[in-house]
Amino acid sequence: MNLVRFRSRIQQFLSAGNEFLFPAVCHICDRELHTSDRSDFCHECLSELLNFESNRCEICSAVIGPNLRSETGCYYCQDDKFKFERVTTLGTYENLLKEAILRGKVGHDVVILQSLTKLLLESFSERILSVKANLILPIPHHWRDRLLQSSQASNTISNYLGQLLNVPSAQQILRKVERTAKQHSLTPAERRQNLKSAFKTSKKTNLSGARILLVDDVITTGTTCQRAARELHHAGAESVQVFALARGIGA
Repeated sequence: MNLVRFRSRIQQFLSAGNEFLFPAVCHICDRELHTSDRSDFCHECLSELLNFESNRCEICSAVIGPNLRSETGCYYCQDDKFKFERVTTLGTYENLLKEAILRGKVGHDVVILQSLTKLLLESFSERILSVKANLILPIPHHWRDRLLQSSQASNTISNYLGQLLNVPSAQQILRKVERTAKQHSLTPAERRQNLKSAFKTSKKTNLSGARILLVDDVITTGTTCQRAARELHHAGAESVQVFALARGIGA
């Protein structure tokens, strides 16, 4: 037996032993996964996560009434004049999707955030690949908030998405220079005023020709991404599209 075949046999043996000692389980409910499963989630959890609402706004990803056209926006966003082109999400921030995202954010479960990122990319691969993104940026946090949190969900999602797409993910280009109230604690009207000058890029930053995927865990009114996208366009970005795990309720 030559060396290559020997190494292959050893790798197969170690892999089989690892699967026996540590069987693959669903990243949400811990049910054991079958060898035929191609996902990080069991069939039941995957079915609930992929229960897409077909009537979604083409721009902001909010659920809208049936048979309504939304190529230029919907009831929630038609007056906003966003600086980003569109939002792609797995679904509404509720039920199992909300539970999974909270486990990732509050419980610092990196694996589940990565699994949801991969699922979103697989579910909307054609749309996301059509962007031809050459840069991925996470929504940043103020430095004081970074000190209080060991990790930020947007950074985890951005880094992993960059690996999957083989596109650079950068955390220093866009900065949050003002510490603001948490968006979820404010009314929609207050949210739109809360982040007016919160984001900045360095004066030396030149994003000419950049096609950017702007990443966050949850988007609600779109104000955070709007303020960030506006700053990126000021720095020369060609286009900005938003990649978020869920669309918040209460837009």
